[in-house]
Amino acid sequence: MLRYTIKRLLWMIPIVLGVSLIVFTILYFMPGDPVTMIAGASATDTEREALRASLGLDKSYLGQLGTFLGDTFLHFDLGNSYITKLDVAAELIYRLPRTLLLTVMCTVLSLVIGVPIGITAATHQNGFVDHLVMFGALLGVSIPSFWLSLLLVLLFSVKLDWLPAMGIGSIRHYILPAIAGSLGGIAMQARQTRSSMLEIIRSDFITTARAKGVKENMVIYKHALRNALIPIVTLTGTQFGVMLGGTMILETIFGIPGVGTYIITNGIGGRDLPIIRGGAVFLAIAFSFCMLLVDLVYAAVDPRIKAQFVTRRAKK
Repeated sequence: MLRYTIKRLLWMIPIVLGVSLIVFTILYFMPGDPVTMIAGASATDTEREALRASLGLDKSYLGQLGTFLGDTFLHFDLGNSYITKLDVAAELIYRLPRTLLLTVMCTVLSLVIGVPIGITAATHQNGFVDHLVMFGALLGVSIPSFWLSLLLVLLFSVKLDWLPAMGIGSIRHYILPAIAGSLGGIAMQARQTRSSMLEIIRSDFITTARAKGVKENMVIYKHALRNALIPIVTLTGTQFGVMLGGTMILETIFGIPGVGTYIITNGIGGRDLPIIRGGAVFLAIAFSFCMLLVDLVYAAVDPRIKAQFVTRRAKK
């Protein structure tokens, strides 16, 4: 298992390197001059050229790429913001807890609500409850999170005045963003759980357990659900990784100063290349760690997977 973990960690290097190369290339050839935005329209050509040289933007594509990759992977330096001059890595780490809290809340809500709903639909296959759950799941994956966010703000903040519309003063500020961000996850978890459970409950060992007189709740939640967890764990890990970067819109709407707001407002809005590139690399690393954690959870959930690693190690 240790060897497998090390192997996956090494695979993260080319993945993050590839993401860095793609993001840098896109930003380099994208129309628009960051120097013009930073210096302003009133700056002279001499001032612009001096600023360009100080930022290293006067170098060729390969020269800038080499500097960026060297600083990122050899010195672990994501650079400083063109505008604020603050360290990008430090800013991302400072804002990460807010994004992480919102991501965890969305993921937990997706699991706590979506999985039981999917189990209920599977145990009532082709019945009214099943059709109702599937209709609700289809509706959930079709509603844009930004549109739902605005509706929640209008209802619970403007009309009813129950919850704050934006900010990070307390946990109450995260309730509306968590609801808006978890709706799609709940729908996908329900669909995935239903599909996985339908495959398992038709298995011979489930029939045997029922024939032995095992209680139905025990059959469903102990035997069937445990064997159906692999696709659910995969979806959960993917959702968590996607939400780390997907909270950008939610953070912008609800005024949460997290990683997403930093990348969109300070980076993209201000054409601040170090923030955009650093944010992309940061999210790529975070997503890779999420996928590694999912693979490690596989062994804890399914003993057969852990047995494969033990068998391979014994043969070697």
